[in-house]
Amino acid sequence: MTTLSGDMQTANALANLAIARGGTLDDPTGLVYLRQLEDLSPDFVERACLRLANEPRGAYETTMPAVGTIRAAVGVLEREARAAEQALKLLPLPARESDEPTYFCTLCFDEPSAWRVFWCAGSPITAHLSADAKRLPIYHCGRTKTHYAHSYTERCECLPTNPVIAAAKAAMANYRPGKQKADR
Repeated sequence: MTTLSGDMQTANALANLAIARGGTLDDPTGLVYLRQLEDLSPDFVERACLRLANEPRGAYETTMPAVGTIRAAVGVLEREARAAEQALKLLPLPARESDEPTYFCTLCFDEPSAWRVFWCAGSPITAHLSADAKRLPIYHCGRTKTHYAHSYTERCECLPTNPVIAAAKAAMANYRPGKQKADR
């Protein structure tokens, strides 16, 4: 089996989609579809066409689905691929030996947003520490100009690999049904 590249792969996928839906793809229509889909990955277009070919065709539907339908299917496939890629980076959950809370990350304490709060003592460093500063880690924020003491946040470096945060985000996705319907 030979592998096709670029436009040929997309053209082959579109032709197979048309045949699977009970028709053929004529040259002018094929050129329009190729032009409208040229910015997308041919692999994802092929997978989207395979997925759309397995869906039933409505009674008065055209042979070819609209370009927007194919682009939406490609978007869903790309999001699924990104999510699968991110899931591969996740590390295993920490083992629990008691009822005490265990944290995967002791820096952000598995906060679902993965934000860590710091205190900057200002520049030049001020001797005054507020109540916030006494409970926050003290790090300079990186500003070079003179400024007062303040708090600031940064994303924790565990975000791409933290399985607790990933599970919390997956659970929160169930509470946003409007956002999920667009992906399906």
